Amino acid sequence: MNTNDNSRIEQGNVLLREGKFEEAKQYAQHYVNELKSGIYEAQELFEALNILAFSYIRRTLSKDAIPIVEEMLSLSENLPDDIRLTKTFRCNNILGLLHFELSRSNEGLTYLERAYEIALELGDKNNLSTITGNLGLVHSSLSNDVKALELLRFSEDISKEIKTYDHLAIVSDNIATIFNKHGDYSKALEYFSKALELHTMSNAKDGIGRALGHIGSVYFSMRDLDKAEEYLYKALSIHEEIDYKRGIETWHEILGDIMLEKGNADEALQHVTKAIEVNRFLGNPITEAVHIGSLGNVHFHRGQLDEAYECYNTALGMLRDTERVGDYYNILLQMIKIQSSPEFAQQDITKVESVLLESLESLRKLSLKSIELAYLNHLSDMYKSQGNWEQAYQFYVSSMNVQQEINSNEVRDKIKDMEFQQAYHQMEQQRLVELTRLQEKEQLLHEILPSHVAEKIIRGEKTIAEECHDMTIMFADIVGFTSLSEHLQPSQIIELLNAVYSNLDQLAELHRIEKIKTIGDAYMAICNTDEDRKEHKSRMLTFAKQILHACKEIRLPNGDSLQVRIGIHSGPTVTGVIGTKKLSYDVWGDAVNTAARMESYGEPGTIQISQEFYDEVKDFEVVKSLQILTQKEVAMKGKGVMHTVLLQL
Repeated sequence: MNTNDNSRIEQGNVLLREGKFEEAKQYAQHYVNELKSGIYEAQELFEALNILAFSYIRRTLSKDAIPIVEEMLSLSENLPDDIRLTKTFRCNNILGLLHFELSRSNEGLTYLERAYEIALELGDKNNLSTITGNLGLVHSSLSNDVKALELLRFSEDISKEIKTYDHLAIVSDNIATIFNKHGDYSKALEYFSKALELHTMSNAKDGIGRALGHIGSVYFSMRDLDKAEEYLYKALSIHEEIDYKRGIETWHEILGDIMLEKGNADEALQHVTKAIEVNRFLGNPITEAVHIGSLGNVHFHRGQLDEAYECYNTALGMLRDTERVGDYYNILLQMIKIQSSPEFAQQDITKVESVLLESLESLRKLSLKSIELAYLNHLSDMYKSQGNWEQAYQFYVSSMNVQQEINSNEVRDKIKDMEFQQAYHQMEQQRLVELTRLQEKEQLLHEILPSHVAEKIIRGEKTIAEECHDMTIMFADIVGFTSLSEHLQPSQIIELLNAVYSNLDQLAELHRIEKIKTIGDAYMAICNTDEDRKEHKSRMLTFAKQILHACKEIRLPNGDSLQVRIGIHSGPTVTGVIGTKKLSYDVWGDAVNTAARMESYGEPGTIQISQEFYDEVKDFEVVKSLQILTQKEVAMKGKGVMHTVLLQL
């Protein structure tokens, strides 16, 4: 896409970020129509469709979004190879979530599993973290909460590893939801609090508000109404500050429920009315219907039966033929209670009886036991008030049978909760073992590789290669080691090398020098990369000087001091990791070859450098503290004649 195309796409995304979803829809639809009327690039059309899809998604209008994302998925096959898989992943992931939103969990699972396979193929940990988190959500909706928790904890671990804290906050929120579902409010609060902390770290106010609201919702489930109210008002305040309408709507709705439970109908009315107002802006008619049903409850509580009846009737009209059947029958029962009341002007017992009996048949087919029980109880009470004891008793017996089924289900649910807790603790123990092993592997990587390289491998990067414009390289070699080793036992050779290299490793760490490798009795180290040119040369020379001092203190079996030759040079290099099983970090470049030649053509107890290198460092304090043994010309293999300087203590 050209610059103009990018700016048009960005303009649509800005509308989405600002919450102007209807405006974004109109903008994107015009853009898509314009592209389709002429010759277009597949990528540009894909991005325009993406804006259109999210103008519906952000308003939870999943049905409208699905055909658009399906078109995007089909279009992704024609995208350039470098982005095709990434975009295909995106479409499958979104379609999975949209079907999940519509309670089509099995269809959603199919799309998400495809996305998971693509994420594995891409080897991108960001995608893998996202998709495992989403799979966890769907498995939870299918009551496979142990599997859900495994996936979410895996997503949590990857998010921590690659430091995607925004996603980690979302995953923590989803884990909390599972614990809340199982009545483990302590764990739910722990994870919602983690989400709050992570959102606070990044000052993500929408996330901070969500976490506070969810904590309030947990306290509501615990019937701690005062604490629930406290957290929900905090959430509401933050979301009103940033005009995050979805949050504003949700917290007003729950606060309405709390106020009604507290018996404060006037405040409940204010909250529910505000929720309806905000939802109308978002344009979700199904949610609006639920809110209107809640408004009916407020009027019913206030004894305003006509107003309540009107609300229930409106809500039922909006919910009819939708998938929110539970909400539909709950609101219908509330309306029936009004129609049954002698205080209601339009009381119609015959119609009430007919609707109740028809609804019972539907509820039995849908296996909505708790709602069926409420209908049976109302029928029994209605017949009792009419003196029809036979019918009253018949429905009373039916209600007791359903209650028994519900009790059995509750027992099964409690057993499931216990099984979940047991599986969770086993999972935690296994996770602790795996985490310990992982930490040991990571520690080993940090010990054998430079830290920044180790981190790249941990993040999953496959090819690691870096260019350095000015690196200082040092080689140090034990003088006469080959002949010396002929007179030593193997254990004495290892003991000697260990003493020398351990000493050098400590000095390297002290001066922030990176050891590359040892080859027999040779020691290679570097000092680089984006630091001051003079500073890293000075540190390497100081390191070399201290090596000469340290080796003088090491005594050989014959009583002589250990002597080394050292060569140093600097210049452009390439570094990288070779191998997949036994990893090897190495350095390549002419500067490496020159440093190696400086060492091999040097003299015992000296540091040999090129004249060119000396001219750069001659004013350093460390160089001034050394003596120039000689300046000479040396014919070096592969380098020709070089002017060198020999430095000694």
